[in-house]
Amino acid sequence: MITAISYFGRQIGLMIQHEIFKGTWSLPGYAQSYSGTLIYDPIEGAQLELHGAFTGTHPYSRIEIIHGRTLEGPITLLNVGFSNSTGSQTTGASVTKYTAIYIFVGHLFDSPEQICFREINFTLFNLLEWLNATAVQQESDQEHYQLDYHKPPPISFTCYDGCSGRIEFALAQSAKFGLFDVTIRQRAAIKLTYDQPAPYRKMIEDTLTFQRFLTLCTYEQSYPLEIRLKDDALRETVGSGGHRQTIPKTIRLIYHSPFFNPAHRARLFYQHLIKYESIASSFPSILPKWFSESKELEQPLDLLMRSFANKYDFTIEKFMDMAKALELFHRQRFPNGILPKEEFKKRKQKFLLDDLTPEEKEWIQKIMEHANEPTLFQRLRELLDVYAFPYFDKRVPDRELCCRQAKDNRNYYTHYNNRLKKVALNGKELFDLMENLKLILLSAILKSVGIETAAFEQSIQGLIY
Repeated sequence: MITAISYFGRQIGLMIQHEIFKGTWSLPGYAQSYSGTLIYDPIEGAQLELHGAFTGTHPYSRIEIIHGRTLEGPITLLNVGFSNSTGSQTTGASVTKYTAIYIFVGHLFDSPEQICFREINFTLFNLLEWLNATAVQQESDQEHYQLDYHKPPPISFTCYDGCSGRIEFALAQSAKFGLFDVTIRQRAAIKLTYDQPAPYRKMIEDTLTFQRFLTLCTYEQSYPLEIRLKDDALRETVGSGGHRQTIPKTIRLIYHSPFFNPAHRARLFYQHLIKYESIASSFPSILPKWFSESKELEQPLDLLMRSFANKYDFTIEKFMDMAKALELFHRQRFPNGILPKEEFKKRKQKFLLDDLTPEEKEWIQKIMEHANEPTLFQRLRELLDVYAFPYFDKRVPDRELCCRQAKDNRNYYTHYNNRLKKVALNGKELFDLMENLKLILLSAILKSVGIETAAFEQSIQGLIY
C-alpha cells in the first residue's frame, strides 16, 4: 500500500506502508496447509509466521515457492528461507517463521519459470516531482473557487529492441462535500511492454535501470513504490450478468528494496541535477543509450549509485569507490596502454631469457601482466582533459594536484604505505577530493548518454559540497 499527501495535483509526500496478509499457506503439490500471517515491512522485508511447519522439506533448507490463500486473494511467495521456530512441549503448539524475497499477489504460480509477463507498470519515488507536469489550474475569488485538471500527454520511448515504454499520468480524487474537503492525487507511472513474455527478474532489472537514471537526475535515491504485472495468458472474469468480461489479470509484485530509506527526501524540480524540461526533447533518444550504457558501465555505475544509498554519510570507502569507478570507466573507454601493444610485447620478451626456469618465467609474466597499464594519475589526467567543465576548473584550479592527491590517497588507503602517510588526507579535505572526483564521474557518465554539461552546469553547484 502507498500513501500520499497531495496539494493541487503535486505529490509532496510518499512512502511505502506495512502490509498484512492472513490466510492458509501450503507447498505446491501438497494438500496440507497451515494457517499463518505474512507481514511485509518496507525496512525489514517479508516474514511469514506459520502455525506449524511445512513437512516434506528440510527444516533449514530454502523453499522455492509457497502458495498463500488469503483474504486479499491468492499469493505466491518466491525464494523463501527459514528464519526460526518456537514451540511448547506442554500444548504441542509451534510457530515457524520464514523470510520471503518476492511476493506475487493475485495468482498461484507453481514454478519460477511460469512467472513471465508482457507488461510491467511501476512508479518510482521522485518520478512525479522530476517530471514536474503542471496539470491543475486554480481560479478563485470571493464568489467562487475552481480547479481544472488537464491530463498531461503520455511520454513514449524505447528501452531496447523488444521493449518499449510510456510514462502515463492519472488522477485520483475524493470529496466530502458536506465538509468541503477535496483531495486530488496525481500519479505518474512507467509502463514497459515486451514483444515476448519476459521473466520477472528481467523486468526487475529494467525497473532498476530506470530507477538509477531517476536517482542520477534527481540527485536523490529513488526506489520502486508500486509494481504491477500483466500477461495475456493470465486472465480473469469481472463484472456480473450481461456485463461480464474477461481481462488480463493484474499481479502485484512486492519485494524488499535495499534502496528504501525513509530518510530519502522528495525533491522538487529546482533541486534536481538534471531537470526533465532541459532534456524533454531528447529524452526518447537518451533512454536507449542509458539502457545500453548501464550494461557497458555496470561497475562504475554501481559504485556511483552506492554514494546515493547513504548520501548523507561520508566514509573513506566512498572516496575509494569514486577513485575505483573512474579507473574502471577509463579502462573501458580508453583501453590503450602506455606503449603500443606490439612495442610492449617486444620489450616484455627481452625479460624472458632462455635460461630461466618455468617458475621464473611465470613470475616475470605475472609482474609484467599490468605493466603497460596507465597509473591512476595518468588515467585521471586524461579523464580531466575530456570531461572537465568550467565549474570543475573553478573549483579545482590545479588539475595536476587533484590527480596526484587522488593517486596518493588511493594508494595510501589501499596499502597503508607509511611513505604516503604525510600526504594522506582525511576529514573535510578527503571529502572535498571525493566530491571533485564525483564531478568528473558524473560528467563522464552523463556525456556517454548524450547529456552535455550545460544541462547540469548550474544545478550541480547547489548539490555538490
